[in-house]
Amino acid sequence: MRTIQLNEKEMGLKATALSPHLYKKDFKRDIMADIAKFIEVEKTKEDGSKDINFEAFDTVVILQLAYIMNKTYKFGSGSEFPTFEKWLQEDADGFDLEVMGTIVEEAIDGLFPRAKSRNKHPATKQ
Repeated sequence: MRTIQLNEKEMGLKATALSPHLYKKDFKRDIMADIAKFIEVEKTKEDGSKDINFEAFDTVVILQLAYIMNKTYKFGSGSEFPTFEKWLQEDADGFDLEVMGTIVEEAIDGLFPRAKSRNKHPATKQ
């Protein structure tokens, strides 16, 4: 779970097993297929420096991920969650590249927690 700051307003994001279900229900797409698009966003130039491949960048998908993770964060709170369009209009103003990177990171970390822990703590052979 992470909290991002948008125009002096905090927004909680949480990616869990519920998130792919909500994503498919709301957007009629698979969340993993959309996350896979971001594998090609950062590319390495011939000189070894990093560059952003804007052809692989999809702002709407990032906003959809943020919406679903905010919806997951608030799930079960008893209050009705707004439609995507209403959420964009009321809650999503102030996204920048840094915030967008945090959104993608939370989606990957939350949906693939074992991959994250495997990288930090390699399994020992017995």
